[in-house]
Amino acid sequence: MRIVLRSKIIVLLSFLFIFIVGCASPTFILKDNNNGIVKNIEVGQTFNVELQAKPGTGFSWFFESNNHLKKIGKSEFISQKEMKLGGIELQIYKFEAIKKGKTELILNYKRSWEDEEPVKFYKITLNIQ
Repeated sequence: MRIVLRSKIIVLLSFLFIFIVGCASPTFILKDNNNGIVKNIEVGQTFNVELQAKPGTGFSWFFESNNHLKKIGKSEFISQKEMKLGGIELQIYKFEAIKKGKTELILNYKRSWEDEEPVKFYKITLNIQ
C-alpha cells in the first residue's frame, strides 16, 4: 500500500515539475529599442520579443524561420490602455534557443496579404552557446 502511494506521489510531483518548467517565465525580454543589438544566450533559454504594432491597420510582425530558434506558440497581441481604433498594440513572440551558433532573429513588419517589401525590420544577432 505504501509503495503504491509513494509511486503516485512521485508521478504527481514529476508532472508538477514538468508543468512548472514548461510555464517558466522568459529569461529576458527584447523590445523595440533593442533592434540591432548583439546578445549572448545559452541553449535552452527562453525569451520574449515585445514590439509595437498596429494590427487594426493590417500591419503586424512576421518571424523569418530560423533553425537555431523555436517559436513557442503563436504571437499574442496586448491592447494598450485607452485603445483607439487602428491604435498601437503590443505584439509578443516567445522563443527558445535550441541550437548553438551565431544567428539572426529577424521579424518583418508588413501586411500579410501584400507582396510588398516589409515597411521595417527588427533584427537581433544572437550568439547561442
